[in-house]
Amino acid sequence: MSFLGPLLLLLLLPSSPLTASSPQPSILEYKDTIAKTILSSLERGTLFLERTKGHLKMSTMIYLQILQVELQGVQEAWAVEPVPEPLFEKVRILSERLMNLRSSSFDHLNQSEPVHVQEFLPIIQLGFWKLPHIWTDTNASKVFPTTQFSGFLMQDSSSQCVVELLGTRVKDSQPCSYSPLCEALLTTYDGSDHYLSHQVFYFLLSRMIGCTEGLFKETQHFLDHFCAKMMNLNQKADAERHPDSHQELFMQNILFCGLGGFVDFYKFQWLKTILNWQNPQKGCFMKTDACTTHRTAVAVGALGGFLYVLAKHPEAYERSFQPTSSPNTIAPR
Repeated sequence: MSFLGPLLLLLLLPSSPLTASSPQPSILEYKDTIAKTILSSLERGTLFLERTKGHLKMSTMIYLQILQVELQGVQEAWAVEPVPEPLFEKVRILSERLMNLRSSSFDHLNQSEPVHVQEFLPIIQLGFWKLPHIWTDTNASKVFPTTQFSGFLMQDSSSQCVVELLGTRVKDSQPCSYSPLCEALLTTYDGSDHYLSHQVFYFLLSRMIGCTEGLFKETQHFLDHFCAKMMNLNQKADAERHPDSHQELFMQNILFCGLGGFVDFYKFQWLKTILNWQNPQKGCFMKTDACTTHRTAVAVGALGGFLYVLAKHPEAYERSFQPTSSPNTIAPR
């Protein structure tokens, strides 16, 4: 079946019951269809990236590494609760393709930007990224009043702060280090849009490294606040019908806060929205009228999260089908 077949079927599935008294559909009825549709999208996105592998940047490599971990989590979940063999085989093959893509892209990148690669090497190594074990929802009360704030400085300084955190700047650097400037930049409550993404990414890195002292005693506090703000931004973008300038940020918010354990970013309607943005012929995700590797990599990373949650915690999707919400925290199983 072509990609448009399962996508069309998925887009026709309900996001909520028509009436409170009508029969309530269950995600389990459509689980295989949803998984097949996500995998078809991931295959096409990966094919596009394979064709542009000589032009992939470090950020793209990071998103591909995250997708690799998500697919591994899917395989582990499906080993416990089996799915039709063709679906399991699709994940296995896609994972192998990603391994090859990452390897060849790393060689290109290491030749063109060797210093940059060495500074960020831990982030793209196997075993660095870890999936959440405890899931929760964002809490609107965690959003504190803020003032208008310009985040231009963040773009220039965030890489330096990440390198300090990784401990890769100089030979004797230690992980979990941070300067007063980085602490000020990354803990402000006034950031928005892409600035927020930098902040969440920074504290996700600290969690993956295992930083627990000083500033990082408050990692969960900052993630609670920043991801609650990101949820507000995504809901606003949803209400505004997703202008092109906000689509990449919308997907990045889902990717990062999903990795932070905030399961309410995995809304069924948002999955359908993202799938609808993919160019059906080229497999890419476009910015205005052009395919971009970065936006495509962000998209496949976010979609990998949707697939993992579908495999591991399908009950999270139920809230898109049911009029009532499930408990705030989903325990690991």
